[in-house]
Amino acid sequence: MFTDIPGVYTTQELMPYETETNGSTKYWRYTNGKQADPRGNIRDEKEIIFKQTTEGSVVRTEKAWDFWSNRTSAKYIPVNSDFGEERNYNTIQ
Repeated sequence: MFTDIPGVYTTQELMPYETETNGSTKYWRYTNGKQADPRGNIRDEKEIIFKQTTEGSVVRTEKAWDFWSNRTSAKYIPVNSDFGEERNYNTIQ
């Protein structure tokens, strides 16, 4: 089907793996937060967690780099901001 219009390809929207709604706050993530180490042991790992809050007519979307179990206490920043030093790929918890 993509050959009908040159240069146009079929896309698929990413779907959240898990969501939680608590009143006017919604949390979601796209992975299950698990990672296998070189020995094959499965462990929890930090991931990007999104939070959307609604206050009246204002909707705010933020993100955090933390464990899913810490989603309510994580440090959130505006969704389009850079994590900077907040996200360390080399840290093994």
